[in-house]
Amino acid sequence: QIWGSFAMFTLVKSYGIDVRTVTAMLIANSLLTVYMNPRIGSWIDQWGERKALMVGYSGLILVFAAFAFTTEAWQAIAIFFTYSTMFAFNMATPSYLHKIARPGDLSPSLAMGVTAEHLAGVAIPIVGGLLWVTYGYKFAFLVGAAVAVICFLTVTRLPKGRLVMPAEPAGA
Repeated sequence: QIWGSFAMFTLVKSYGIDVRTVTAMLIANSLLTVYMNPRIGSWIDQWGERKALMVGYSGLILVFAAFAFTTEAWQAIAIFFTYSTMFAFNMATPSYLHKIARPGDLSPSLAMGVTAEHLAGVAIPIVGGLLWVTYGYKFAFLVGAAVAVICFLTVTRLPKGRLVMPAEPAGA
């Protein structure tokens, strides 16, 4: 949510990126996503969700920190594209949930996740905007890096190895 709220705004406000460049970036980013997401999905199948999430959150830590400290527009643009690739590793989250949740619990669990993301989507722009005004845009991205560190540490606690989907209990 932090990235979606502030990355493009930072590129325009702090680096002076014009509307044509923004449009070209959004088109290129969509093409990059179309190309990379199936490959990342295959990597998730091959490596497992735990490793994929660790790679993704490691990348997000670096992306957020780099975006906070870069001083050149071209670097910020490159980081913008890198974010999309790293964020795609989050596809492993519903895949992991699918493996650990009973079939009857899957939809409510996924719905709760979407609800939590929407709540964050309302709160983060407000809080992040206040942080931006008070401390500058870099602080918002450092908070993003800190959140990615927490997520990474959480993922390291997931069990290693392949998981098998649970069976529905008898009589359910």
